Amino acid sequence: GSRGDRGRCCLARHERAAAMQRQWRKSASKVFGAAVTFASEPGDQMPEPTQASAADGNHEDQEEISRKHRDTLEAQACAELRAFLHNREGSALRAWLVHFDRNGDQTVSWYEFSKGLKALGYNGDARQLFDTLDRDRSGSLSLEEIDSASASIWAQFRCWAAKTFSGPEDMLRKFRLGPGAHAV
Repeated sequence: GSRGDRGRCCLARHERAAAMQRQWRKSASKVFGAAVTFASEPGDQMPEPTQASAADGNHEDQEEISRKHRDTLEAQACAELRAFLHNREGSALRAWLVHFDRNGDQTVSWYEFSKGLKALGYNGDARQLFDTLDRDRSGSLSLEEIDSASASIWAQFRCWAAKTFSGPEDMLRKFRLGPGAHAV
């Protein structure tokens, strides 16, 4: 192919990527009920191609652009959900324990997620939000996928409790008695 053919190919690839970006923004708007703006970090905004740069092959391929925008959409969805949960329950961890992972299995199915969001008064597209957050496409969510900092704190607490107490009754008894107190 000639240099002009390569330029047309890169321009067509850029146009497909731009169409995908518009679709992601439309999907994000459905999730959050408002227009979503993507972060303006280097590489997040697609530059308009020039014939010379497209012909030289300096544009990222479509898969890399798609991955970056998907990652941006996921990050935006996580941030919006964390803010919503913090506003409603004070923290994502509290909302996770009270409204989502009620059986304590460390994962939330679509049913648990939608039921929790409904109880919290969420008005957006819960299905779209779930699909966006389910990064590993497992069909369930972990606290790690929603708020990795809270997931880390929760894991550390569970580990400490398991090392410190012989069981739930021991922990409750010691908390009721206070430090240094002994049951009679």
